[in-house]
Amino acid sequence: MRNLSIIQDFFDREIDLPVGELQADSRCITEGDVFVAMKGQLQDGRRYIEKAVELGARAVIYENGDGFVFSSDSVVSLGVAGLSEKIPEMASRFYGEPSRAIKVIGVTGTNGKSSVTYYIAQLLAGSGHRCAIIGTVGSGFIDDLKPALNTTPGPIELQKLLAGFVEAGAEFVAMEVSSHGIAQGRINGVHFFSTMFTNLSRDHLDFHKTMEAYFAVKENFILANSDKTVVLNYDDSMIRNELLPKLDRNNVITVGMDDGADIVISAPVATDSGTSFKLREGKSGEQQLSVPLIGLFNVYNAVMAKAMVDRLVGNKDLSLKKLGCLRPLIGRMELFKNGRSPLCIVDFAHTPDGLQKAITAAREHTAGSLIVVCGCGGDRDTGKRPAMGRIATTLADRVVFTNDNPRTEDPEKIMKQIIDGVERNNFEVEYDRRTAIAGAITAATDRDLVLIAGKGHENYQIIGTVKHHYSDQEVVKEVIAGL
Repeated sequence: MRNLSIIQDFFDREIDLPVGELQADSRCITEGDVFVAMKGQLQDGRRYIEKAVELGARAVIYENGDGFVFSSDSVVSLGVAGLSEKIPEMASRFYGEPSRAIKVIGVTGTNGKSSVTYYIAQLLAGSGHRCAIIGTVGSGFIDDLKPALNTTPGPIELQKLLAGFVEAGAEFVAMEVSSHGIAQGRINGVHFFSTMFTNLSRDHLDFHKTMEAYFAVKENFILANSDKTVVLNYDDSMIRNELLPKLDRNNVITVGMDDGADIVISAPVATDSGTSFKLREGKSGEQQLSVPLIGLFNVYNAVMAKAMVDRLVGNKDLSLKKLGCLRPLIGRMELFKNGRSPLCIVDFAHTPDGLQKAITAAREHTAGSLIVVCGCGGDRDTGKRPAMGRIATTLADRVVFTNDNPRTEDPEKIMKQIIDGVERNNFEVEYDRRTAIAGAITAATDRDLVLIAGKGHENYQIIGTVKHHYSDQEVVKEVIAGL
C-alpha cells in the first residue's frame, strides 16, 4: 500500500495513513482507497462522497475553495482549494512520478495520433525496446490494448497507467495528447521526453471556438516540452510558419514532401499491398521503400514514427527494414475483402481533412467505382458537417450518408446540415448504419471500393445517452461473408 504522507504538503496538516489507490469515480472505490472529489464543469464529485465512504474509502480529498466542508468520524477528510488544478501533480507524486522513470513520447495533432503511436511502438519493439501506448484505441502494449474512455485519460488514471507500465518493464510510452487533454490540464503532471505534431485541420471547434485557439493549445504543448526531440510535419503551413521558428532547430526533425524538410518523402505510388515511395534523409541519397499501408498520410505517419525512433535509439538501418512490416491500426484504413466482394476499407476519418485524405487514398486503389458511407456525430462541432457533405459527394462516385453517433441530437437535423454542403446529387440517405453499409457493399461489384468512414475502431454507437454495441468491422465481415 501507499501512504498519504507522500503528498502531505498539499494539505494543511501532516498525515500518515496507508491507503490503496486514488479514485475520482466513486463506483471504482474498493476498501482502503482514497476518493478524490473534484468539482467539474458537468459533475460535482462531492455529491458522491457518502457513496464512496459506504464502499470503503479510507480517506476523502475534496475541493473546499468555495466553502464546502466534509467531516466524518469514519474516514480522514482533507479539503484542498483548487483541487482540480492540483490533482495532476498530486497524482504524479502519489504514484512515484512514473514519467521520470520512463520515456514518454507525446504525439499531438488533428489526425494521425493513433497510427503514429502504434507505429512507434512497433518500430521500438523491432529494435528490442518495450513500448506501451496510451490513446484513442486503448492503453497497454500493442498486442494487449485495454479500451480507453478518452484519448488522453484523466490525470489520476494517466498516472496509474504510467506507473503500471514502469512496473511492467516498459522503457517508452507513446502517448496521444489531445487538445482537450492539454486544455483541461490532464497532462500537467507528466514529464515528456520527446514530442511530435502530426498536422492541424478543423476539429473540436465546439470546444476551442477558433482554429487559432485550437492551434495555440497544441503549439503551447510543443513549446513547453521542446528541450528534447521534436518531430514536425513540415508540409503543414501553420506548423512550419508559426511553430518551427520558435524552436531550437538542433532539437527538431521535420518530415514532408517539401524539399526544405530534413526527411523528404517523394514519388508515392499505390500498390496492391500498400504504398511505395522514395525517402531522402539529409544529404544521403534517395531510397526506394514501401509500407503495407494505404494512403499518403500513412506514409507521413510511418516516416514521422521512424524519425522519432531513430533519434531515440539510433538504429536507422533496422527501422528502415521494419517499415516494410508495419501493421495498420484497427479502424485506420483497415482492409476487408473476399473473392466475390468489393474491397472494403473501415477508417476513423471524422473530420473534413481526414475524410478528404481517406477518400483520396482509397481512390488510388479503386479499379471501378468508389462508394463512401459516412455521417457526422451529434453534440459535436456542427460547422464541419457541410464540409463533410461537400467532400464526400465531390470526391466519391456514390455516397450513402448515415448515422454516426447521433448522441442526443436529432439525426434529421444532423443530416440536413451535412446535405447543405453537397455539390452533386450522387448521394442517398439511410439512417440505420448497418443497413447503409450492407446496401453499399451488396450493390457494389468486385472492382469497386467501399470506404466506411467515421467510427473506425469504435465498437459502439451512442444513440441518445445509451451506448449500444456496434462495430463497422463486424458488419462488413458479416456482409462480405454472405456474398
